Amino acid sequence: MKKILWAFILMSLFKIDVSANESLEYTELSNVTPSANVLTEKRYQYYRLEKDFGPYASINEETGYEYFDKSDYILGPKSSFTITKPIAEDYVVTSEPGAYYERVSGISYLKFTLNSEDNEFTSFKLYDKDKQLKIFDMSQTKALLDQMSGTGYIKEGGVVKISFHELHYLDDLTLEFSFQKENDVDFTIETGNGQVYTKDNYQNVQKLFFKDSTLVNPKYEYFYDVLKETSNALKIVKPVTLYYTEEKLYHYYNLIKVYNDEYTVNPVLDFIYKDEDKFKIFYTYLPFNKKQLSNDDRVVEEKKEEKVEPLKNEVSYPTYLKSNNLNNKINDYVKPDLKTNNLTISKPKTLEKEDNFVYVIYFLIFFLLSILILVLSKSYEKKWKYARVK
Repeated sequence: MKKILWAFILMSLFKIDVSANESLEYTELSNVTPSANVLTEKRYQYYRLEKDFGPYASINEETGYEYFDKSDYILGPKSSFTITKPIAEDYVVTSEPGAYYERVSGISYLKFTLNSEDNEFTSFKLYDKDKQLKIFDMSQTKALLDQMSGTGYIKEGGVVKISFHELHYLDDLTLEFSFQKENDVDFTIETGNGQVYTKDNYQNVQKLFFKDSTLVNPKYEYFYDVLKETSNALKIVKPVTLYYTEEKLYHYYNLIKVYNDEYTVNPVLDFIYKDEDKFKIFYTYLPFNKKQLSNDDRVVEEKKEEKVEPLKNEVSYPTYLKSNNLNNKINDYVKPDLKTNNLTISKPKTLEKEDNFVYVIYFLIFFLLSILILVLSKSYEKKWKYARVK
């Protein structure tokens, strides 16, 4: 008996929870029946920005793309050397040690003349650096030389002239030749433009490197370049610092919008940008016993309205969804079929002031009644024990 009584007392100490959450289901706006309170919500379509990459191009080049990242670039081809340091924001400038050079002028032909007695060629080859010149024009006087094998004969005073298709420089040329009779060979080599190389008493020379030769009446040209090996045909006049540039080719791109499929109130994941032009109105009906629900003053009280025909082929947005001021007389809307979104929010129920007052009265009566029962129970137990003793 005591246990049951204490259980009732403890139950009375806890307020019955009448604020259980009520799930409100929102639906995309169509035609709304204004016979019940309505809660509306404006949801937007959010998007993220992604890069659509195009080509690498110079800053002034037309690519069809709007943006580029200055930290993302590759280098274009090297420019020619200059002795003046360029100032260019969109270029990489590199310096290298160099010099002004004096070089024997380029030649367009090579003429070989035999000054001694008749002889036979056992080899005759001409190289530009390490590459053998195989294609050239040849004219011969008192000589017959096969340009492919490099063999033949030449009489005293005979001439073999080789003409080039382009200019060659003596510091790059090497002549390799030999004769059947190796003693007392006298020859002259003219390198064009009045430049003459002479050598008397040829004694079994296998190769003639023109960069080490001595010329009569040489003609020179001047230029600057990076440091390189010099020779009799190429000499340094003055050292200098040289510069070359490489243009920065930036990676161009466009920004494209990637939309979230859902319409939401707030950003979701990386969909952080709101499109103000892409939105939908969602709504839900509130229970009839709700007199007030604070949610940005979007609750509309139930009121009888005159019937208004909805617009055909168009979603109508009734005035009561935009304001709490119900001045329009609208009656008898038919509630349409609703495409339900699976988005729910919870709104707590609240007790009215009169409910709180009734609860207090109920609690006091129940508490006093419990004390009275407890006292009577104690009195009854004493009498019962006393009766059993007798």
